[in-house]
Amino acid sequence: MNEHEKSAVERAQEYGIDITLLESSLKLTVDQRLQRLQDAVDFFHECEKAREAIYGKEIGDEIKKLQEKWRKERSTPAPVM
Repeated sequence: MNEHEKSAVERAQEYGIDITLLESSLKLTVDQRLQRLQDAVDFFHECEKAREAIYGKEIGDEIKKLQEKWRKERSTPAPVM
């Protein structure tokens, strides 16, 4: 079997990519995947609350400013040479 006859999954595995997380995720229903995503978002928000409780709101505001700056820098297209 030549390279073009192999599936994308076979080529990914041969390249060394571990696809077990993808496979296990695809076994879940859409509702289960959405619940996992919601759980991750909830955890993130709890971490933000804990950070603000420990370091104060000012640190949280500074982090948000840095995140916004980073997002703007990433969304700016690279100059064409």
